[in-house]
Amino acid sequence: MLGVNWEDIQSSRLHKLGNLTLTGYNSTYSDKPFNEKKIIDGGFNQSSVRLNQFVREQAVWTDLEIDVRTSDLADRCLVIWQSLEVDPTAMRDAELHELKLRSEAGDTKRVQMTAASRSLYEKLTSRLQSEIPELIELAEPRSVSYFAPDFFMELVPRKYSVQLVLSQKYSEIQNPAEYLEDAATYTFVVNSSHFSPHQSGILVALHSEDMIDSVMPLIHQSIEAVRAGE
Repeated sequence: MLGVNWEDIQSSRLHKLGNLTLTGYNSTYSDKPFNEKKIIDGGFNQSSVRLNQFVREQAVWTDLEIDVRTSDLADRCLVIWQSLEVDPTAMRDAELHELKLRSEAGDTKRVQMTAASRSLYEKLTSRLQSEIPELIELAEPRSVSYFAPDFFMELVPRKYSVQLVLSQKYSEIQNPAEYLEDAATYTFVVNSSHFSPHQSGILVALHSEDMIDSVMPLIHQSIEAVRAGE
């Protein structure tokens, strides 16, 4: 019925929407010829399922019938299950609410840190909280992430320091300090939950409390860059 190219047609149409339907007799139909599937006990001619009406009305079942039915069902699907239209502001509010719930449920004390890295983390976080009213802190499995309200930085504890992964582009910094590194040159950052290979960003190794004053302006720049959609 499919002609000389039946193998190609079967392969390309077998799982198409137009070749699928609902039936309780699939094992009975098996690979019987189309005409037989219509007239056997429980066949398409006896089906009360509206989805099978088009199938019952066809004299043959080829790629043409399958394509017509595929198009028809697709059009009906778009009417029945219309695209979800959500107010961007409502979506943003919902995402922010979920983020705050995750933040409240988390506990940064569970993030493993040495005494040295814990001290630096606490001093930096205290500074962030005092300067960024909308700050949201999220405990990750092995790091701490910061949002305001978008993600702008991740803090990854090390043995004697903390590594900051900032979302700001390294190329936008004029005269970068020697302790800043371009994240794009790295394929991975150990224990980071947000880093992806060769992404734009800045890596900062924070070794002492004295460095916080130097790093804070950079952190604020990252927040502003994120807000500006850069």
